[in-house]
Amino acid sequence: SDAPPDPFVSAVGAFPGGKESRFYRGFVISTAATLGLAMAAIFVGIALQAHALIREELLTRARAHFNSIVIARKWNVQYGGVFVEKVPGVESSAYLRDPDVRTEDGRVLTLKNHALMTREISETADSEGLLKFHITSLKPLNPANAPDAWEASALRLFETGVREAFEDIREGKRSIYRYMAPLAVEKSCLACHAEQGYKIGDIRGGISVRFEF
Repeated sequence: SDAPPDPFVSAVGAFPGGKESRFYRGFVISTAATLGLAMAAIFVGIALQAHALIREELLTRARAHFNSIVIARKWNVQYGGVFVEKVPGVESSAYLRDPDVRTEDGRVLTLKNHALMTREISETADSEGLLKFHITSLKPLNPANAPDAWEASALRLFETGVREAFEDIREGKRSIYRYMAPLAVEKSCLACHAEQGYKIGDIRGGISVRFEF
């Protein structure tokens, strides 16, 4: 026959002794390995991107919580604190001067300043499993406001100019996100803190936020 030779047969014939099968097997293995590495790299890249997005979302959430409590504190300060009726379960602060007043009808009201308000909001939020605020300082007037080790480290960083601190940690089986930013001394702060040597603009403490994620 005058038909042209089959190129596949010609190619196979070029590999004497079965070398063609080893060639194709090696080609398939190398191709599969390359594809596998490429897919692994893609999945690793997606995982890293997802991790970064989650961390950014947690940081944004923590900043929003911090800013919300700061705004609430400013509202309290601009009215000089708020008075609530001293019913059973409501205690007067031992760290405020003359916190109680009596109304003409005989009721007793007690002052809740911005620090007390912050702590009580934190207690309410924590009891509902939402989050926890903690106002703290390296020189607290109230021992309940003493910092834990993480907060103390953040407060020392704030004194060097660092503007925020954040970290996610493990507590048993729980993942906890911690965030803290500083509070600077304002004119309204000096009524309670001037005797500690603070001046307007000094870092007098901070508010930490923690929540589970």
